[in-house]
Amino acid sequence: MTAPAIACRGVTRSFGKGEARVAALRGVDLDVNAGEIVLLSGPSGCGKTTLLSIIATLLDADDGEVAIAGEPTTMLPPPSRAALRARLIGFVFQSFNLLPALDARQNVSVPLLLAGSGRDAAERRAGEALAAVDLADRAGHLPRQLSGGQQQRVAIARAIVHRPAVLLCDEPTSALDHDTGQQVMTVLRDQARAQGAALLVVSHDPRIEPFADRVIRMEDGRVVTGQDRRVA
Repeated sequence: MTAPAIACRGVTRSFGKGEARVAALRGVDLDVNAGEIVLLSGPSGCGKTTLLSIIATLLDADDGEVAIAGEPTTMLPPPSRAALRARLIGFVFQSFNLLPALDARQNVSVPLLLAGSGRDAAERRAGEALAAVDLADRAGHLPRQLSGGQQQRVAIARAIVHRPAVLLCDEPTSALDHDTGQQVMTVLRDQARAQGAALLVVSHDPRIEPFADRVIRMEDGRVVTGQDRRVA
């Protein structure tokens, strides 16, 4: 049986000490399979961003286990975590996080350059990723020359350029209008399915729900409901 692309078992995390200690996650179990699109929703402070950060190996859990594409991450030292992120995880951020002095192709090529690819090969792959999100004609444009939706599609191209097993998105549509947000989610869904990547989206935006195979709701650091939206 193939391991889930994302597997969390009994994940806990607290912040602060003594009387100021706050439990952000209270024993979370979560699986996301390859090619599956899951929306993680819930009120502010429910723990969903903390969980996303732990899955991304950017934050340590206090207890529990996490595996990405079958590879345990919980006990890895920082250099090994960084290598795993570069190989298996793609990120799409709310604020795009594009480098303002680099054009679209150069921004998209950054993950490959950091992983040791040569510049020519990295920029060729970046061009292919931009074409996949329908931005081949904007490859030489700086971020300030692009609309918000175009910048987010560049961020998606950067997230998929190394063909990761897992795509993690933190509020990818919150800074966009309705039509642009729908376009961005269509691109994310199509690229995740084309690459067979698990797509986990954290968002308050109910307009994302139709794109998800499952909607999982968190409250007070726990998963409280999980709705499968796929038609049997």
